[in-house]
Amino acid sequence: MLAFVLRDVGAFLQLPEELAKLSLTCKQHKALLQFMLHVLRDNVWCSSNVRLDPKGSFGCSSSSEGWQAWCPTGIPMKSTNFANKAYLRMYETRSNELVLENKDLQFSAFHEGEHYEPFNKLHGYWTLSEAPMLGRYQSGHGYPYIGLSATASANTPPELCMHSSEFPNMKTVLAFHCPANGVYMISNVSLRFFDKRTRGAVTLQVGALKSGRAVHTDNLHRAITVSLKLEEVHLHNLVSFQLEGGDQIVFGVSSTDFCCAAMRVSWKIRRGVS
Repeated sequence: MLAFVLRDVGAFLQLPEELAKLSLTCKQHKALLQFMLHVLRDNVWCSSNVRLDPKGSFGCSSSSEGWQAWCPTGIPMKSTNFANKAYLRMYETRSNELVLENKDLQFSAFHEGEHYEPFNKLHGYWTLSEAPMLGRYQSGHGYPYIGLSATASANTPPELCMHSSEFPNMKTVLAFHCPANGVYMISNVSLRFFDKRTRGAVTLQVGALKSGRAVHTDNLHRAITVSLKLEEVHLHNLVSFQLEGGDQIVFGVSSTDFCCAAMRVSWKIRRGVS
């Protein structure tokens, strides 16, 4: 049977006009597929693509002003595009809807290299302040934070790292500023313990803000919790929001026990045409 198939294919390829048609069709399909691939890559943001900005920019409200990091589009370690990058803001809040309530609780201190407590396994991170903060764990030195992990090898992308506040009612928040209008779909959301000493339960919430107000969705599960040693939990449903440029998608972590509550957080955001 194979011999007959190969014979027919060989006969077809010996016809110049048929071969020319096949070549033209392949080129047309290749061009279309390349265009579709570029459109897709230019509208996908991954947590492993986050870049910390050591200088940052600090706004005075819960609007789209201010950022401490940014994220290009594309596939980590393969192809990225900086033309459609999104800016990321970091802050702490008591709000259950992850709204920035106090501009003084924006993360304003950048630290290069490793954390002074090595179990965090960081390579660059942001904290609330360089100045001592009364009433905070270690006077606010080193915690809470948002940063990037030290990579395990040259071909491994860094992971997004978030450490919760020592107060259970406070949330450490990363806000993704939408660069354009569209339907934003959040998938591949996960939360992972990576240190055996971590105790308690840590919760990751996913939400969206328009003009500083929460966007509500119908009966969608938008939070996951880890509580077991070295556990990783995934949000299995897709979360989507109809948003405009300048609106925010927010990720907030909080914990019931502060002990070694270093988290690895993962997400993918894709924008569709509205």
